[in-house]
Amino acid sequence: MDEIELKLTLDEAGERRLRTSRTLRAMTRGRATTDRLETLYFDTADWRLRDAGIAFRLRRKNGEWIQTVKAGREMRGGLSHAREVEVALDEPVPAIEKVSDEGLRETIRGAVGNAELASRAETVIRRQKRMLEHGGSLIEFALDSGEVVAGDRSEPLREAEFELIEGDPPALFEAAAAIFDRGPVQFSGDSKGERGYRLATQGTSQLPLRPRKAFSVDLDAAMSTEEALRAILAECLEQITTNAAVVVEADDPEGPHQLRIGLRRLRAALRLVPKSDSPPPFAHLRDEARRLGQAAAAVRDIDVLRGEMLARAGGLPEEGTAALDRALAERAGTARSALRRTLAAAETQSFLFEVASAVAAGVPRRRAGDLGVDLLGRTICDTMGEALDRRWKSVRGHAKGIAGLTVEGRHALRKELKALRYTVEFAEPLWSGGRLKEFLKDLKTLQDVFGSLNDVAMAEAVLMGDDPPAARHGEARLAAGLLIGAERPRAERDWAGAKAAWKALKKDGPFWERPPRGAG
Repeated sequence: MDEIELKLTLDEAGERRLRTSRTLRAMTRGRATTDRLETLYFDTADWRLRDAGIAFRLRRKNGEWIQTVKAGREMRGGLSHAREVEVALDEPVPAIEKVSDEGLRETIRGAVGNAELASRAETVIRRQKRMLEHGGSLIEFALDSGEVVAGDRSEPLREAEFELIEGDPPALFEAAAAIFDRGPVQFSGDSKGERGYRLATQGTSQLPLRPRKAFSVDLDAAMSTEEALRAILAECLEQITTNAAVVVEADDPEGPHQLRIGLRRLRAALRLVPKSDSPPPFAHLRDEARRLGQAAAAVRDIDVLRGEMLARAGGLPEEGTAALDRALAERAGTARSALRRTLAAAETQSFLFEVASAVAAGVPRRRAGDLGVDLLGRTICDTMGEALDRRWKSVRGHAKGIAGLTVEGRHALRKELKALRYTVEFAEPLWSGGRLKEFLKDLKTLQDVFGSLNDVAMAEAVLMGDDPPAARHGEARLAAGLLIGAERPRAERDWAGAKAAWKALKKDGPFWERPPRGAG
């Protein structure tokens, strides 16, 4: 059968909140049950099953051993899809011959060969399970608390799982959003077996928490717009949630930066379908992404000021520079605290679950005009090509008379170029060739020009606007003024190349006028 479950990683405080959650109790139908589960995860000494994407486990519950094999597991936005085959056994000895799915059985035999299957890791957990009803759907909820063990190593394990029993996948996320109204949410991309394998091979079950850059999304010309959009949203969601966790746990400047990029990419993805024809939830998600992006930008801007602009500025008074850095550090701490509160708020959790719901179950469809054209059912090539046309047209309009653009005009063009770049990066797997690469290279060059201008504008807004961080220190105010004065000529020198960079971009675009690779 196909298993669909939403998994969330918990800390100790999160587990305590769930055990006393009134919302969880209100959704519960019947009585909660508690079981002790012992699970053994089997593989060869060189991890052949893991490498083949197969999880082979034996679990003891109420004195009975159940053999479960899972294959084809896919994680998107915390939602797990896997093919699963179970059988009861008399003893904890793996029995490949009892796997009822013939194709899966032969795949296992092919992977294992003559090697021996042995228990490589285990988990011992206390599972509290209850049935929830939400929006007419039945959902099995499990709260797991215990440990994962490999050899002489062990680590705590806490998870919440929502499994759809009857109804629609969005109900999983609606129920979870109501229960997890404090955050930030940490979607789990790992199975318990994967954690055990990692503990056995790397000495820890946890993936290192580090800032996450954007990954390319594997699209092909045969995909529908809905299928491709769900894949793109899943990638954006991974970048957002990973970097949100980094922001909460650490002061790494790259965390807010990559969080902001993830939110911008999400907004660009939600505009692949024309604004006038996009499904109703998209406008709300775009607005929420913008709101969170502004909170991340408040941190990122000060990090840029301290880590880049102040660091490269030479000839500033030493005392004033030190005072300005201290003032900026204090302001950065305030902005980080505000961002962390925003990430923990109920509105943010609801937003993340809404995006995850779109990943898991798609979005409500809207048909275009009187033609009855199913916009989400069209091929991604058609949708992407039209999205690039719209973006390109908007960029060309904003770039008209580029040499004489006002400060406001330059800012507007910078935003349009950024949105175009994200759209091009989404489209990159669908097109190939040197023209695309040159277009993207030219686009990045032009963005660098605008980046210098934006840095100066940002520095002026932070250092000279209302409530400047250096207001109470004369030497720091002087250093701030000198810093901006030093940056302006640099930005103007960069701007001098804008016209040539724009000319190169126009020459290499639009690459999407030729058919995508693989398109019939």
